[in-house]
Amino acid sequence: MFVSDKHPPIIMHKPHPRKELIEYQVKQLIDSLEQEGLM
Repeated sequence: MFVSDKHPPIIMHKPHPRKELIEYQVKQLIDSLEQEGLM
């Protein structure tokens, strides 16, 4: 979980059964970070 006083939290769970994120999950994470000006 990413927590900040200035930005909404980003909550991620451990993927099942593999440990790698799927492409759509990476895209969602990048989109969230870009919207908040963190990337």
